[in-house]
Amino acid sequence: LKAPPNAVKLFERGLHSLQQGKFPDAIKDFESANKIYPDYAESWLNLGRARAAAGAIEIAREAFLRAAQLDPQLAEAPEELGLLAAGQSDLVSAARYLDESIRLDPGSSYRACYSDAVVNLMLKHYDVAERSARAALRFGDSGTQARVNYVLGMAQLATGNNPEAKQHLQRYLDLNPKA
Repeated sequence: LKAPPNAVKLFERGLHSLQQGKFPDAIKDFESANKIYPDYAESWLNLGRARAAAGAIEIAREAFLRAAQLDPQLAEAPEELGLLAAGQSDLVSAARYLDESIRLDPGSSYRACYSDAVVNLMLKHYDVAERSARAALRFGDSGTQARVNYVLGMAQLATGNNPEAKQHLQRYLDLNPKA
């Protein structure tokens, strides 16, 4: 809301380029918006997304960290940091960032909830995995989201809740008969 109109215009143009997969153009526009208004957290967030999509992971991380610093309540910044960490097999950092994202906004993102469940399952933090998988289920479990049943079932199986584990694993197989 404090960004000057010319920074907002560049930000909006950058969003459009990002949505169209024109990552170099998006990066240029977000960088220009940030030069005009360095405290533009949303612009830093989307600069990170454009950089990550272009394969520049390390400088994408810097942009996400800057966004998180500028707006500590912006749940998407730790979500993106968590996804980057997971992609680099840094599961401890991934769990920390994803947990923070969910803490900031528990119902904001299926991707954050599901990813947090997977990472915590891999770390054998079954209670957190189960809680995050249940949060992901609130977004539904059809289509590409069906795998959340598998993750929840595996977390429950690990803690000895076999009857409910069986239900979720069966639901996963019902939704994905070729699995």
